[in-house]
Amino acid sequence: AFSSGTKGRQRGHVVVLPAETAQVEAMKGKLKGAWVLASAPADLNRSATRGERAPIFKILEDAGALGAVFKGAKMPWRLSSIRVTSWDQIPKMPEITLLDMQYDEIAAAAAGGQKVELEFEIRNYFKMGPVKYYNVIAWLPGTQSQDPAVILSGHLDSVTFSPGATDDLSGSTPATQALRLLAKAG
Repeated sequence: AFSSGTKGRQRGHVVVLPAETAQVEAMKGKLKGAWVLASAPADLNRSATRGERAPIFKILEDAGALGAVFKGAKMPWRLSSIRVTSWDQIPKMPEITLLDMQYDEIAAAAAGGQKVELEFEIRNYFKMGPVKYYNVIAWLPGTQSQDPAVILSGHLDSVTFSPGATDDLSGSTPATQALRLLAKAG
């Protein structure tokens, strides 16, 4: 979430980002059209609460890099992302987080001198709100007693750090199934 899209399918060579910003400046020519592997050196860390982008992203963007590829945590997977706090801070360059095993394999091949190319197509767009959303509220009074009340609930949205199948289809799916069964039973 909060990564820019790729504007279609983008294929490019892999460059492993050095730890120091000065080294990145020296290799600008290799960054054009590259997917940059970044194992999250200090220069790339961002504040998730303030939504600030690290200065290194400007260098990568100006050099023409296709995007940054990050190493994710081991399973169970925890994504890293930021919140975008204003339209001025919307990322212009894709930021991709891979499974640690995938990242390590690609980094080892690139470090071993192999020519490695990556191809991504990310269809991600930012849209100025407000965004309309809808809730469904149903009240089914009991036939024999109004007490005790039974409440089933779930929400149909998701959040940045959570896959929608668990946050919250795990709540809305059983609620929907229960309503379907109640309707079928009359």
